[in-house]
Amino acid sequence: RDVERSRGLGDVYKRQLIDRHVQIIGAGSSGDPSSNSIITQSAAGAGDTKIGVVQLAAPGVSSSDPILIKNFRIKPDGLAGISVGRFTESTNTRISYVKLENVKVIGNNTNPSTEQERGLYVDKTSSLKYMDVLDCSFDSLTYGWYLHKDVSSDTSTVSDVLVENTSFTHNNLKGIYVEKLRKATFTNCTFSENGFSSSGVPSYFLPWMAGVDINLKAGTNSNLTFENCEITNNALGGAKEGVGLTVKGRGTGSDPSYAAYPAIVDNIRITGCNVTNNERGLRFGEPGKNNTGPTNVEVRDCNITGNVKTYSGSDGSAYGGLVNQSTATVNAQCNWWGDISGPGGDGPGTGDAIAKVSGNIVYGPWLDGAYPGGTCDQCGGPTVTNLNTSELFCDIQEAIDDPNVIDSDIIVVYPGTYGENINFKGKRICQFITKYLHTYPTWRENIDKTLKDHAEEIKELKDKIKLIETSVKKDEQADKSKN
Repeated sequence: RDVERSRGLGDVYKRQLIDRHVQIIGAGSSGDPSSNSIITQSAAGAGDTKIGVVQLAAPGVSSSDPILIKNFRIKPDGLAGISVGRFTESTNTRISYVKLENVKVIGNNTNPSTEQERGLYVDKTSSLKYMDVLDCSFDSLTYGWYLHKDVSSDTSTVSDVLVENTSFTHNNLKGIYVEKLRKATFTNCTFSENGFSSSGVPSYFLPWMAGVDINLKAGTNSNLTFENCEITNNALGGAKEGVGLTVKGRGTGSDPSYAAYPAIVDNIRITGCNVTNNERGLRFGEPGKNNTGPTNVEVRDCNITGNVKTYSGSDGSAYGGLVNQSTATVNAQCNWWGDISGPGGDGPGTGDAIAKVSGNIVYGPWLDGAYPGGTCDQCGGPTVTNLNTSELFCDIQEAIDDPNVIDSDIIVVYPGTYGENINFKGKRICQFITKYLHTYPTWRENIDKTLKDHAEEIKELKDKIKLIETSVKKDEQADKSKN
């Protein structure tokens, strides 16, 4: 049955093995032992570098009755803070229903070459499911999180994770490094000053320092969300390929090291985040590998500014606020790039650069000011609107490709020059030309004016589309009856 332990003030504890369903509640997570509960251990004291100060070896019962660790400070010295399994080993441990609340895992930043100080670690074949992390910190470690994955048919995973109001700051190599993760949401989290120095970092780790490195391997991973997060000042310690946040589906494209067991990565959302002053802002796909994923990536309502090269060499891959090294399209509409002219690089403006290395980036329309407050109405040229959904686009093909488009929709094309090829892709839609591009100050008023002044023409178009649809359906039915 459940056991609840209420810790008193001023306690300092050694390593804890949690091998039964318990709730452990301390007095606080600050550094003063006179009024807070601190758990500390060194590798020498534990006699084992592959375990954690807190070793999770038993599951909770449900989301309402989890393993609970609350109001503690955990201080690892040369080993993990919280561990599922053993470092670099394959223990097949299965843990579920865990809640961390006001837990501060604080390391020493003393020996990044060993990878030993990991705030949260899951070994190569172990799984951790249904975890809530609330008001926590994983700071001054080698890695804030390290989620390891065996590159094989192994089906271990870390999934159904909720992280809120949690910091991953000033870690030697990366705030988060994961090789398996799905159905995870990070809200109001801070990823800052990770990869801050080259001191003591081996040459094989140094180029890849990052704030968040989602380096997925061997399995299906989907539904990762970062919302209202701070992703700032990461990988500024001489990292040739450094980045604030990156997501990769390894083993796809021309990525032979993991091709036998590729990672399928889908549905990535980054919304409402400040992505500022990193070596690179956001990057999708491993440089030079033409990964086919992640797919269905959306970056929206973010401030992407000040992400410029600080690395002294000239041999790094593409730089910018958003770099697409995958072959999939990235939807990056409605972001603020630091200038009303829009993104620079492969974009039309002078704001943070975008780099379409392998796949496309849909960047327009963009915000006319910083989020929140900016309006998503900037295209740097003529606009296109779907009258049925009221969505704004900067290119005709973007409007056609929009997944919200259905048969019988009317696409309004305002006057201007569009340098593109048009492919209807079998969609039964109609393009309509209107003169009201600059008559009214906002695109919403232009839509209203179009609907009002061309009401009869639009009705006729819709009627014609319905007749065509009816005729096509009759032809399809006739073909089926013949067969």
